[in-house]
Amino acid sequence: MPIQESEGITLILGLIAAPIALRLFRAGALPGAALAGLGFLLGAYVFTIVEGFVLRPLFDALEHVSLAASGVAFAIAAARIARSRTEPT
Repeated sequence: MPIQESEGITLILGLIAAPIALRLFRAGALPGAALAGLGFLLGAYVFTIVEGFVLRPLFDALEHVSLAASGVAFAIAAARIARSRTEPT
């Protein structure tokens, strides 16, 4: 099955967001867990495209595991951001 246009566009947008997220991380404005979440999300986008060409069951499973991992990573990042905003300075 060939890839859908939306899958390619989603990957391109994710790749555009990656350097922005990296810059925010280096500036201390973004927790490492958020950067990891984006990495897992980008992996899922790549696996979505690859599954259209080879080893569909494997890359489909990798896509879903990556999506789950990104959700966990983003939840951890959100908790860390919320905790840092409620702590007294």
